[in-house]
Amino acid sequence: MNQQPKISLSTEELALSLVLCGYDEVAAGVLKSGLGEKSESDLQIVFETASHSLLSKELLLGINEENLAESLHPVFKQMMDLFVQSTKMIRCNKEANGAEEVLMLHRLPGDESLKHEVKHDVVHEFSILKENEIQPAITSFLKVLAWSEIETAHIPLTEELFNRLVEETKTEDELASLCESFHIHQHQEMLKIFLSDFNDYGRRFANISESLISLKDYSQIQEAHLILPIHKRLWVVYNENEDVNEQPSLVLKRMNQDQWIDHVEHLLQKGKLSL
Repeated sequence: MNQQPKISLSTEELALSLVLCGYDEVAAGVLKSGLGEKSESDLQIVFETASHSLLSKELLLGINEENLAESLHPVFKQMMDLFVQSTKMIRCNKEANGAEEVLMLHRLPGDESLKHEVKHDVVHEFSILKENEIQPAITSFLKVLAWSEIETAHIPLTEELFNRLVEETKTEDELASLCESFHIHQHQEMLKIFLSDFNDYGRRFANISESLISLKDYSQIQEAHLILPIHKRLWVVYNENEDVNEQPSLVLKRMNQDQWIDHVEHLLQKGKLSL
């Protein structure tokens, strides 16, 4: 097993690994999310099957009854510890083929992050990323492709305006009425393009957020950005006011590639400085 492995686990394999490390509560949450409620007899079958597959992957070295954690390969055991004991992460969500996919980047001391990508709630991929690999990983996961020559936009929004735009506005006539109500005629043509892209994307957003987390699966979102990547265009909605105690100041931006990279790097840098 390499010192910087890339590991792919089923939900069952991840849950068993967490149990062996002593993280029973986290394992229970993983199982419930991926497989639903299971009886004790079902769990015995699940863990027996998972133990065989972990052995075949050389992640499980055998069962050490006196110290279960020593049953796992030490590099893999360390990865599980980093995963559970993380206190800050960047989380990205998107919908793919009708199912949610999640990318979590757990910030580690120094210039590394633990990457945890969840596909269809049943496949968990882990690896260690260097600092210069994080932004490309986020960009690739969200499938952001924004050409540098596109016309950019910066449209201030109130919460009420944003909610009505994405929840109630579907036609050009409805958009014209909305722009008249909020006196934003100067942005109508750009919002028309946004609304068309929003409709084509299924009237939903991908998102990227920064969260504080705990062993009890408690998560406090510090900052969230809504992402709409479609037709080689990129829209981002976020709160420009970085003081969480102040009134939100929402903005809708259409970004080019350079702006997107700067935007993500700024978010990552803030997360790094607040570790």
